Amino acid sequence: MIPDKDKTKEQLVDEMAVLCQRIAELEILETKRKWAEQRLEHLNAVLRTIRKVNQLIAREKDPDRLLESICDSFIITRGYYNIWIALLDESQRLLVTAEAGLGKAFLPMVKRLKRGELTICGQRALLQSDVVVTEDPFSSCTDCPLANKYSGRGALTIRLEHGGKVYGLLSASIPAALIADEEEQALFQEIAKDITLALHDIEFEEEYKQAEEEIQIQRARFESIFERSLEGIVTLDINNNILEANTGFENIFGYKRKEIIGKRLDDLIVPERFYSTEAKELDKMALDGILSNETIRKRKDGTEINVSMSAGPIETGEEIGGLFVIFRDITERKQAEEREKQLQQELYLSSRLASIGELSAGVAHEINNPLTGILGFSQRLLRKSTDEKVKQDLERIHNEALRAAKVVENLLAFARQTKPMREHLDINDIVQKTLELRAYELKTGNIKVALDLAPSLPKIIVDSHQMQEVFLNIILNAEQTMTEASRGGKLTIKTQETKGYIRISFGDDGPGIAAEHLDKLFDPFFTTRGENGGTGLGLSVCHGIVVEHGGKMIARSKPGRGATFFVELPTATEEIDESKIIYRQPVRGSK
Repeated sequence: MIPDKDKTKEQLVDEMAVLCQRIAELEILETKRKWAEQRLEHLNAVLRTIRKVNQLIAREKDPDRLLESICDSFIITRGYYNIWIALLDESQRLLVTAEAGLGKAFLPMVKRLKRGELTICGQRALLQSDVVVTEDPFSSCTDCPLANKYSGRGALTIRLEHGGKVYGLLSASIPAALIADEEEQALFQEIAKDITLALHDIEFEEEYKQAEEEIQIQRARFESIFERSLEGIVTLDINNNILEANTGFENIFGYKRKEIIGKRLDDLIVPERFYSTEAKELDKMALDGILSNETIRKRKDGTEINVSMSAGPIETGEEIGGLFVIFRDITERKQAEEREKQLQQELYLSSRLASIGELSAGVAHEINNPLTGILGFSQRLLRKSTDEKVKQDLERIHNEALRAAKVVENLLAFARQTKPMREHLDINDIVQKTLELRAYELKTGNIKVALDLAPSLPKIIVDSHQMQEVFLNIILNAEQTMTEASRGGKLTIKTQETKGYIRISFGDDGPGIAAEHLDKLFDPFFTTRGENGGTGLGLSVCHGIVVEHGGKMIARSKPGRGATFFVELPTATEEIDESKIIYRQPVRGSK
């Protein structure tokens, strides 16, 4: 090595140049090291902030406090110089703000956001999903109220978005040297995602809570209606098993809830005669849609009631989870409708009978005179005739005239209103005396008579001969009906007291009466045995007698199950005031 004193000036200059270059290189390396340390320190601060933010998100459920705490965390950990968050509505107007590191300097920005006026970086952020980078906000964002706070610093702005919904904006000020760092931008974007996810979760939990509260309100309202409803309501699973029943159901059907939960509804309340057909059809119809129906159901004690029934499916999403059924007891309504129908029929019948009575009397009178001549002359000719063939013809004429005379006699009896001879009598005695008149015919006809006469019945005020005529006519009709249908039968006669009336019923086990004939039974000249000698006046006369006694005469029948005639006569504790009885005046020609 050449001693320093021996070096030339040129050599010293060269060495000095090399040394300066090394110093410059070391300075560059030192600068890079410091920048790297600064960057690393900043990134670590941001990461600490992210961890802090995640802890806040997990703990805090109030959105206002959450945003304020997040902003404070960024400043405390020295991740950013300042930060602000603005939540916006769909029209980009301000809802909520939070900030840290800005203080009163943020107020002008708040006023601007409330007017719906966004800064340039805010407008750009709402239009893109990436981070908006502003290297020198002080010089490039002259319209921003916060430009002075960003002097010598950079700014990052991003929209807060989750699931296609934009919640607002996040903006922060960071060292200008780090503004272009991709990793810095990625971390900022991650922070925005965490904040937005937290806002979404809070919003979802709030909506869920509100939905739960609404469900509880609706459930309480439903339970109140369910329990207080007078209608009987049950819910069923898809197998018809009872899940729940209300008090109305208990009252209508007589069951307690604990007795029926888990049991099949059909097994409890559907009468056996309906079980195989109607119940299954109703189940299927209810599953297909809302069903409304009036039918018959049975109570716990076995009594049957009329009910109005509505049923429909309980839908759980796209599937049917069961059925609901609503019952209303309409037994009283049905009974009232039936009574009204009977009263209308009786009123109609009485009106028809009155009109036909007037007509019948006149017709009978006009027919009676020539008929008397036919009978008289046919008898005289029979006594004088010696020709057997002629006598047969005359006998036929005479017999047919007698038959016509009987029709005239019935017509006059139907039309005539004579004052009855009424007495206090035991109805059971009248029934027994009437039966004695037909005892032999009933026995030879193989018809068994079952008597169920209630003892100690109160006496009633009636004309015994007229009542005997009524009972005999009903017995004769039953006898003829059973004899024609088969060889014998059973006639059941029963007396009983009910609600101020004595009821006498005559039931046979014959073929019954067709439904279309029931309303016509008491019409004059209506008969189902015209070819067998029926005139159609017997029941009309009987009905008139019963009505004159203040009673009712009703027929009930189902084809194939026999027929029952009911005669109801009012009981009386004292003599009837004859002055209050109104009798129809005899019509012209009646006797």
